[in-house]
Amino acid sequence: MNVEIPAPAAKNAVDLFKHYAASAPDATIAVFVEHEGQEQELTYGDLERAATNLSVELASAAAAGDRVLVAYDAGHEYLVGVWAALHAGMIAVPVDPIGPDRPAANVTRLLNVAADSGATVCISSRGMLEAVKGHPGARRLAETLRWVVPSLPALLERVPGPPPAAQRAAEDVALLQYASGSTGAPKGTIVTHGSLLKLARAMLISTSAESPFGRPDVEVTWLPLTHSTAGYGLLMRCMTGAMMSAWYIAPSAFARSPALWLRTIARHEGKQVYSVAPNFALDWCVSSTTEAERKQLDLSCWTHFMSMGEKVRPETWRAFCDAFRESGFRPRLFIAGYGMSETGFVSGSVNGGKTVLFDRAAMDGGRLVPASEGGTPLLSSSGFILPGVRVLIVDPESREILPEGAIGEIWVSTPTAMTGYWNRPEESERQFQARTADGSGPFFRSGDTGAFHDGSLFVTGRLKSLIVIRGRKHYAEDIESTLERELDWLGANSSIAFADDVGGVEELFLAVDPRSAGDGLDLEERADAIRGVVAREFGVRVHEVLFLAPGRLPRTSMGKVSRVSCRELFRSGELEIAARRGASSRDAGALPVADLRAILGEADPERRVERMAEAVRSLLAASLSVPADALSLTKSFDELGVDSMAGVRFRGELVRALGVELPESLVYNHPTIGQLASFLCERLAAPAPAAGGGADRGDRGPAALADLDVEGMSEEAAEAALRAHLDGQK
Repeated sequence: MNVEIPAPAAKNAVDLFKHYAASAPDATIAVFVEHEGQEQELTYGDLERAATNLSVELASAAAAGDRVLVAYDAGHEYLVGVWAALHAGMIAVPVDPIGPDRPAANVTRLLNVAADSGATVCISSRGMLEAVKGHPGARRLAETLRWVVPSLPALLERVPGPPPAAQRAAEDVALLQYASGSTGAPKGTIVTHGSLLKLARAMLISTSAESPFGRPDVEVTWLPLTHSTAGYGLLMRCMTGAMMSAWYIAPSAFARSPALWLRTIARHEGKQVYSVAPNFALDWCVSSTTEAERKQLDLSCWTHFMSMGEKVRPETWRAFCDAFRESGFRPRLFIAGYGMSETGFVSGSVNGGKTVLFDRAAMDGGRLVPASEGGTPLLSSSGFILPGVRVLIVDPESREILPEGAIGEIWVSTPTAMTGYWNRPEESERQFQARTADGSGPFFRSGDTGAFHDGSLFVTGRLKSLIVIRGRKHYAEDIESTLERELDWLGANSSIAFADDVGGVEELFLAVDPRSAGDGLDLEERADAIRGVVAREFGVRVHEVLFLAPGRLPRTSMGKVSRVSCRELFRSGELEIAARRGASSRDAGALPVADLRAILGEADPERRVERMAEAVRSLLAASLSVPADALSLTKSFDELGVDSMAGVRFRGELVRALGVELPESLVYNHPTIGQLASFLCERLAAPAPAAGGGADRGDRGPAALADLDVEGMSEEAAEAALRAHLDGQK
């Protein structure tokens, strides 16, 4: 299908989508993978038919301008739901689904997004509706929302009737995009039809055949649809034509088996594959695959890699390249992108960008100064600023523009910037309409801190207390207030949540003032309670709980907790810690297969399960780096701090220890150590197929990129090439 720049006549996103659907109804938008071997292809014609039919149903349940929750994990259903809402003149609100195999934090997010958006309708699966009805905290939504549970086959079989007569202008709101993983008081970024048209134009230009970086043949992604990179990306495919084939893996399928992502990439022999991933996904793939499994992969077709959502660390990148070198992984182009849902892309670096060791003392003083020798931390640049984008480093208090080398808040102006937050006029004005002391603007205040060094942007941290764990965002205040609400022994303003680097990975820490704790609980019980609340409400694991000396929780002169001081004192070793619970100094190691299988020889069935439970607990403790006696046999894995990543890693360790294949939904279907032990005793009593499999497809070597060899391209050359390309498209 031929690609063309969006015509000025397209006044809204629906008109542009209909243009491509009419031009090539049989063109494939994407192939959606829900499970290995379970795939569904969606064409423009099918999507237009299904969305039109569903929009008629929506028009009978709500009015134009109403907010509609779209709660799907699978991409084809997500697209039908979003485009049906837009066809009906309504506002689509993507949200993560809930269910027995979903993170518990999705329930909190669903409730908060539904309340903040004022949604009146929810489009979802029958399983999602039943999960809502059965959940004590969410079942009220079954009554307060109108539920539309469509059948995609039925929508495709029905002859489309006349669509709702909805008027859609460029300034009308199309979507509310809530930040990935946001909890507590989420903010919905307003995305208008005009914003979608601008994003579509930007995508067409940057991925055209004349791009200096070449256009890949295939895109493979698994990012959650509530993440702007994936959500916007899928919608843009509908508004830009079939530029390249795309494969979208359901995030739940990736969570069950990260190797599915790699196997999907490896299917495209002789093609050039583009894929996006945050740092934790690369770590996950290294830790959850065996050397034998890697040898069965041929990743030589993976030529374009992009880091988004959570920046790939230099040490993670090296570890991934080393682990998959024998799989043929040698990408010719590694792009690290910086951006956010409110602005779109801001900058990009080529082949990893500049990596510099900076002086810590100078950074603490507000400046980026390369270390004379040694040095810490090691930072990678976010590269050059994209054409049409303006970035300033600004003092957040005085609003003065800071010179190169000075660390301040990153302010951004982009052609694709959104307009504000839903129902938050004052905050929208403050964040989206910021002006410097000399009146320059408007700019979007990112909340990130950074500086320019040798012309490249380096992001150094966050101005506010935003914590990013494995690509999901959480506010420290939300975690702290939730703990104070859920734990009656924890007083107000008596805890601090912060993230810090542990072995190249951001981990969550909780510092607690023990003076607020009542009698009757020991430190282990308190730490277990904290880990359980955070895992249940936010879906992340607390790496360590730090019980400080009485009265030593860092505070400001006004008595407020000081998160920045707490983190810096912890890093320097000056934080006065009385006791710490969580991380263990023991080495994580798998148990010998013989030890586990020997348990099956136990004659007493109850004793057999007890011994298996102890063995499983020991293995999980090693995986989580916590003492085994800290893990209850009856508490849910959520309560023990086993998030999605830890669950997949643990399943992989069990597979390797036992030498048998185990269900990908293992920790969801058997949610306690005791239940899992019972299942394993039953599973191991019968013969099972060996883990692994598949033929070695050999080494094919890297595919070549278009006409330009960008291997080793400098930042300056990359910027010049991209500017020349984009300037020619204006």
